[in-house]
Amino acid sequence: MVLLGLVTSSVLFYFIPTEEQAKSALLVLFLPMVAFLAGALMALLSSAKYEFRIEFAHADETGVQWITVAKSRHASDHELFKAQAMALKGLINT
Repeated sequence: MVLLGLVTSSVLFYFIPTEEQAKSALLVLFLPMVAFLAGALMALLSSAKYEFRIEFAHADETGVQWITVAKSRHASDHELFKAQAMALKGLINT
């Protein structure tokens, strides 16, 4: 959350005029704070508590990577993810 807030505020710092051009220090200080809060809020809203990930082995020299298949915040989806993982393990072991 902090990282996305810093990115959004730093982008806004790039475009905000200087104090001499804006004729107000409040504008120069207030807008980056609003951008930081907006970026942190976007990160909070897009975060997920549960992820369903699979391990994928590439054919080339890339190696093994974990790929996120689905994300969710709900406990019921967590149970669904666990059931799906057990079903996939059953398919792989047979």
